[in-house]
Amino acid sequence: MKLAGLAGLTLGWITMAVAPVSASPISDKQAEARRLEAQIQSTGDRIAALGERYDGAVLAVEQADRDIADSERRLAVAQQQWNLAKVVLGRRAADLYVSAAQQSPMGEVDVGDVTDLMSRAHYAASVQDRDRALMGTINAARQDLETRRRDLQSARAKAQHDRDAVLQTRKQLESENAREAGLLKQVKGDLARLIAEQRAREEAAARARAAALAARLASGNGHGRPATGRATWIGPDTPIPNVPAPSKGAAIAVAYARAQLGKPYVFNTAGPDTFDCSGLSMMAWAAAGVSMPHYSGAQFEMFPHVPLGALQPGDLVFKGPGGSEHVAIYVGNGMQIAATHTGSYVLLQPVDYPGLTGAVRP
Repeated sequence: MKLAGLAGLTLGWITMAVAPVSASPISDKQAEARRLEAQIQSTGDRIAALGERYDGAVLAVEQADRDIADSERRLAVAQQQWNLAKVVLGRRAADLYVSAAQQSPMGEVDVGDVTDLMSRAHYAASVQDRDRALMGTINAARQDLETRRRDLQSARAKAQHDRDAVLQTRKQLESENAREAGLLKQVKGDLARLIAEQRAREEAAARARAAALAARLASGNGHGRPATGRATWIGPDTPIPNVPAPSKGAAIAVAYARAQLGKPYVFNTAGPDTFDCSGLSMMAWAAAGVSMPHYSGAQFEMFPHVPLGALQPGDLVFKGPGGSEHVAIYVGNGMQIAATHTGSYVLLQPVDYPGLTGAVRP
């Protein structure tokens, strides 16, 4: 027993002595992995922000379509009024023309005197002036509607262009993110290989030296044991801070968000299997009976704002100008649940207070 213990102690000492010799390549790979992970996180945040801009552009296109449809309807009504007025006023002009052609002012038996005749002529002129004014008003309204329709179509084209540009940029960033993830996987593979090779060398050397030492003393053998660890995961049973929600609705929203933990982030989705950030907040509060748009900027604008120092479970916290880049659900004790970014998942994570734009309480 004493010889076996001595061999084990010798093995541990040799392992400690050998490790620094080959640590440099491993340290380099570890540094490269950290750099890539930081870059992937940064790119992922940019993709998530673009996702919210895309949601906002989609809303703008939909609103433009509704406005254009309303403008088309109003223009059709104005055109009908114009056509009807032309018919009515045309008939009235024809009647006046025929009446003037058939009657002589001096021989009109129904006219008692010249004053009565002049009154009738003045009335006819007034009717014509009023008719011309009416036609002018209808025509001006029709032209205004034509101008508004063109303006709305231009606005829709711009909104659609913005939407497509965001989508193209997002695709480029996702391609870059995938490339970086591939590099990270390769670096981690290289790192694992280097560590395994180093461990094998250290263990072989340790076993050899321990065996030699033990052989000189008597007999014995020693061997190293590789480090072990346990990977953890997240899911609907992941514990969250035990902070009471301020209302039944907020409790329902937090419970819904917790049930989505571990589900993948996918751009412009709102469940049931994948979410982006505003899709998660929208569906969490929808479960509590509160409706909101699928866009963080719109969610930021539609509810009362609360100070960041007074957050309660269920509050929504935002990043970016006007909340336009990211939204998460506060769950208490400085923690939030968020659909993070491409390549990641719905996570329980600390609130990034310095990066926040503000918070609202639905």
